[in-house]
Amino acid sequence: MCPAGTFNSMTGASECWNCPVGSYCAEGAQPVLCPEGTYNPYEEAEECNECPEGNYCPEGSVLPMSCPVGTYSSMTGAGKVEECLECPVGHYCLDGTTEPMLCPAGSYNEMSG
Repeated sequence: MCPAGTFNSMTGASECWNCPVGSYCAEGAQPVLCPEGTYNPYEEAEECNECPEGNYCPEGSVLPMSCPVGTYSSMTGAGKVEECLECPVGHYCLDGTTEPMLCPAGSYNEMSG
């Protein structure tokens, strides 16, 4: 049986391989893709990391993906780009924003997003 973080794809074989990035391997189990809302950039992982604020992580993510310009996310564990919220009127949101930022004095944004 292979230890956690590794796997063996053939019954009875003695060699174990590193669990691939974007997945995790429990002891004696095959690789499982990181679930939506998590990511893993390393081989030999026993678990996946929670997606940070300002990002979203689809199933099997190797790295978090930034919420696009005009959106933000203040929650952890987002799994879809649709979970990034539209930036409100009077604010602006850059790539990967966690909280909308007020427009500077002397400027405005009458559009959301």
